[in-house]
Amino acid sequence: MNGNDPGGSGSGSTPIRYQLQGTAASRGIAIGNARKILPNLVQLIQWTPLAPAERHYHIERYEHARRELVESFRVGLGNAAYVPDTRAIVETYEMIVSDPDVDAAIRHHILTSGMPAEVAVTTAYNAHIRALSLAGTPEFRERRFELDIIRQKLLQFLSGSQTRSSDISGAIIVASSLLASDVVYYHSCGIAGIVTEIGGISSHACIVARSLGIPAVIGVRKALSVIPDDAVVIVDGSQGEVIVSPDATTLEQY
Repeated sequence: MNGNDPGGSGSGSTPIRYQLQGTAASRGIAIGNARKILPNLVQLIQWTPLAPAERHYHIERYEHARRELVESFRVGLGNAAYVPDTRAIVETYEMIVSDPDVDAAIRHHILTSGMPAEVAVTTAYNAHIRALSLAGTPEFRERRFELDIIRQKLLQFLSGSQTRSSDISGAIIVASSLLASDVVYYHSCGIAGIVTEIGGISSHACIVARSLGIPAVIGVRKALSVIPDDAVVIVDGSQGEVIVSPDATTLEQY
């Protein structure tokens, strides 16, 4: 992080300009107001084992949520036939959601251990994410980010809490991470650029952002914490730089 500390306002009301460094993911320059997409996390602090009679109902809930998630991928990416390899990306996401090992683990956790569907999904996916984090190649390790988002989305479908912002034309999306289907959706809403805290340069989201010409910077640590909602942001997708609350001189340079 360069420049002044973020979040301060000095002695006046003018926001302090500061610069964040990340990884260049999609070339280009974008200027707009930040729109933070906060992860809709499902908290699972305590749970009580299900009675045997309840367990098949939770299997049904899990299966229904999984079908809805897959359908959301098909619809979201199906509306972007102009993006190369969308069919392959949809098939990849479907394979992740339908992974036989993860699916078997979720069913085992519900039927044998009496875990509620949300707990079973979290437990099974977290084990798979940990395994990917230990993979021998960077490409496989990066896939854990997509797997984590898919886990979050599956939990959201289970809880019925999935929501998306739509009034974001011209905005800079600031998120923890995104899937390719998210990038396509936000592009249809007219966003200007993307900033994420985590993600890999070879992720499907980055590939789609490059195909759509959306400037993007990934790996910006604590972006959701330090970038105020609605702040003016410059995204330099060629240099991997994010400038928050730029002054007039800086804006003129871009």
